[in-house]
Amino acid sequence: MVEKRKAMKTQIIPLIFSCFNDVREKEYFMKKIDAHEKGIELMRKKGGSFGFYMKNISSAAALIIKQEALSVGCDFAIPKDAIVEKTPQVDGLLLCDNRTLERLISHLEIQGWFAIPELLSELKRKIKKMKNQKFDLAGKLYNLSKDYLVMAVVNITPDSFYEGSRKNLDEALEWAESVKKFVDIFDVGGESTRPGANEVSEEEELARVLDVVKAFSDAGFKVSCDTRKWRVAEKCLDAGAVMINDVSGFRDENMIKVVADSGASACIMHMKGEPASMQENPEYDDCLAEVYGFLEDRYEALLEAGVDAQKITVDPGIGFGKRLSHNALLMNFVGSFASIAPVLMGVSRKSYIGMITGEKDPTKRLPGTISTLSLLYAKGARIFRVHDPVEAKQALEVAKAIVNWFDIED
Repeated sequence: MVEKRKAMKTQIIPLIFSCFNDVREKEYFMKKIDAHEKGIELMRKKGGSFGFYMKNISSAAALIIKQEALSVGCDFAIPKDAIVEKTPQVDGLLLCDNRTLERLISHLEIQGWFAIPELLSELKRKIKKMKNQKFDLAGKLYNLSKDYLVMAVVNITPDSFYEGSRKNLDEALEWAESVKKFVDIFDVGGESTRPGANEVSEEEELARVLDVVKAFSDAGFKVSCDTRKWRVAEKCLDAGAVMINDVSGFRDENMIKVVADSGASACIMHMKGEPASMQENPEYDDCLAEVYGFLEDRYEALLEAGVDAQKITVDPGIGFGKRLSHNALLMNFVGSFASIAPVLMGVSRKSYIGMITGEKDPTKRLPGTISTLSLLYAKGARIFRVHDPVEAKQALEVAKAIVNWFDIED
């Protein structure tokens, strides 16, 4: 198992601000870095549709970035005591638009000290990644800059939170045949990871899913295996699965090796704790940074093991050890995670909908799911794990057309 991420590793997290809530969002992040109250009041209303939340950069680099940012018309917020306390590392928030960012980059390119070249290289890499979203699934390369994929849930379990997703082999195959034109990949799972669920044995999970994976593969369907056990993953890949969806986020080095050796695609998900207890008062010092840091760390571990970058997707794990406020924050800034890899989101019929609307019955949460899917597409998510692929496909087609309105030919 991997050890906890090193606290002082530098992070650069791109932020895309909302059209109407940008002032409050900028204020939120400036408070996170402990900026001066007067500075927050002055800077929160400044222009700039996006920014970069920087964690643990050298104090010297922060001062140089601030000076250069001001000279080109953008701004860089730093902690109120950054100068007087002389701390070796600080956090910062860069506020800019496309024009001022380009000018800032050109100014910083002549700075060769205090790790600024490394910071600049990382910033450029993340900008490029966000603009070039590619995902390789079973040998087919998808351009997800505009397009999207639908992943349909197939639960071979007796206790998954949504009863409508629970199926046996015959039911699963019949349903898959009826929805196949709306689905890019079927995600087969044999262990419920709903809040409060207990772990099932490896033998039981295999008994539930192996025949289903093989039958789906034999029928010509692309199959993902939803598991956190490397032996289950290995056998399902041998049976024809082309992707592993690991809710534990590839913490197990054996799971990484299985995926690397097989050439399969991989979804890295963030989960705080274990399903049985993950919703018991989850807390974060900095939710976005912690989730982003974990996913980036595991992404790098997969790359080091030999997994192709274009075969990796990341999932911030909505409902997996998060309060409603955490879930809303992560969904609002889902585009940030696209700077790591294409983003997969599993939001279908989940409890956050009930917390917002009061609807306790998952069978009545389809409208909340549809609205969330549309919003998430607009904010940068591109792979959607859903219980209702027919309805999801229609919603996503509409969202795609509206976001890319300039491509419509009347």
